[in-house]
Amino acid sequence: GFTRQVTDTGLEVMWTTLATLRSSMADEFSQLCIEMVGAARSREGGTQLFEVFASADGQVQMFERFDSSAAALEHLSFFDCDFAHRWDSCVEACSPLRVCGAADEALMAAVAARGGVRLPRLGGFAHI
Repeated sequence: GFTRQVTDTGLEVMWTTLATLRSSMADEFSQLCIEMVGAARSREGGTQLFEVFASADGQVQMFERFDSSAAALEHLSFFDCDFAHRWDSCVEACSPLRVCGAADEALMAAVAARGGVRLPRLGGFAHI
């Protein structure tokens, strides 16, 4: 994963998802993650954070943070074009995206089409 300079403009969007890998797909998924992180780092200037965590039993959690809804939509577009097919072959089950932050209507329409949901902010802080 990676983290760029994190900004706090009030326009940021974050999401997380949980996934379960298909048996014997850990190596393929690991390679896929390396490629996804590399692509996000090199092509997506609006991606602030992209982290993937996995347990030995195939449980995966992803955290992603974007400068804006436009940056998140760009990320989804790249994912759909370049990685979705391989993701689907590696993943047995996946939770819907849980979106936080200033997601606009266009982003939420794209996320809702995938079954994702918005989580309203209840409170918190960030050290920036």
